[in-house]
Amino acid sequence: MKTQDKAKWLADYWLQVADGGVMQSHQYIPAKITELDWHDSSDGPNMLSNPEHWRIKPRLIPVDMSVLVDSGIDCEFYHGDSERVIGKLCGVGDTYDGIYRRSLGRGCVAHSHCQPRMNHVHVWLGGDRPLPDGVMVKVWTRGGGGDSGGGQCSARTWHHSNNVGDIVAFEVLGLAPGYCWPWEQSSTDPRT
Repeated sequence: MKTQDKAKWLADYWLQVADGGVMQSHQYIPAKITELDWHDSSDGPNMLSNPEHWRIKPRLIPVDMSVLVDSGIDCEFYHGDSERVIGKLCGVGDTYDGIYRRSLGRGCVAHSHCQPRMNHVHVWLGGDRPLPDGVMVKVWTRGGGGDSGGGQCSARTWHHSNNVGDIVAFEVLGLAPGYCWPWEQSSTDPRT
């Protein structure tokens, strides 16, 4: 790499750090680098550093919880380590304390955490996708087939067309790599 190109790369890299990016490095370049090979670093690259050994930690994408309001599926609500309560999400607020509102009779109760109910098979009668991007699911189809591969929900066809491929049930398995729950964003991404 030419000196001018290296200087431009360094300037761009340090601008990302100044913008809150987390420096990461690895020592060797194996045939295939995995996420486990990268480590947060307190010192950064210089003109003698190999750019292939440095990166800015990939930013996690927060899941859009508002999709759950319209879907009406069961969600788990809680505050920190408190016991989880099952209910329907009736609204998403804009303050940290009590941002997720759970239906309760004619009103709503606020909670700091909400996620689709896990370890539970949800019955699906068809319609718009009930879950936000980044959620991994196992699905069962009208033809009796189950997909235990754990694909992302956005890659599925959720509307029914009265054929064997219609999704009739699903289980939420967790989040896909690169995604986080909204309340985790501030602890995993210093740019927020």
